[in-house]
Amino acid sequence: VYDAAYSIRQDVGESAAHVTLRLIPIGFANSAHLVLWLEDVSCTQQALAVLGNLGTTSGAIDVEISTDKGKAPVYSIGENVEFRVRANQDAYLYCFYNQADGKVVRILPNRFAPSVRVLANFPHHFPDDRMRFNLTLSSPPGKEAIACFATDRDVMNDLPIDVQSIDLAPLAGYSHDDMNKIFGKISNARIAVSNLNFTVTD
Repeated sequence: VYDAAYSIRQDVGESAAHVTLRLIPIGFANSAHLVLWLEDVSCTQQALAVLGNLGTTSGAIDVEISTDKGKAPVYSIGENVEFRVRANQDAYLYCFYNQADGKVVRILPNRFAPSVRVLANFPHHFPDDRMRFNLTLSSPPGKEAIACFATDRDVMNDLPIDVQSIDLAPLAGYSHDDMNKIFGKISNARIAVSNLNFTVTD
C-alpha cells in the first residue's frame, strides 16, 4: 500500500487535520475484493461507500461513455482524447473506435490491457497508466465515434478470430454496424452498448 500524508492548516503554524491518501492497486477481480482490501487497510467508510454503490448482478447492464471534454466534445487534429466509461455492475469492456474514414479499431482490450474488467459504478479512464500510448487524433477531420460493449462474462473467444487478434489498428472489412451484429449474436451473456459521437476539426 502506498500512502501519502498531508497536513491541512487553517492558520499559519496551526495543524488542523491530517489526511492520508491511499493509492488503490489495480487488478481486483470484482467489487467484493475491493471492499475486503479497503477493510484490510482500515478504510471502513470507503468500503461502506463501495457497498452502497454496488450494482445488481442479475438485472440489465447499463454502460455510459464520456470524455475528458464531456459527452459532446469537439477536438482538433493532434489533440489527445481520454475516454471515461462507467457500468452499473462489474463488467468486461470491449471498445471500438470508429474513425472519420469509416475504419474501425479495437482499442479495448489491447496488448497492454488484455482483459478489461471494471468495477460497478466506478469510472474507468483510458488510455490509463498501464497502456503505453496516447489516443492522438489524426486526419481526416470529421465525425468520429466510440462504441463500448459491457458484458457480464469474458466474450473475447466469441468474437471473430481477426477481431480477437488485431488491436490498435484498423480491422479490415468491419464497420460499426458489424460490431453491433457480432455482439448481438453472442449467447449466454448479458450485454449493453453505449455510443459516443464527437467532432474532429482541422
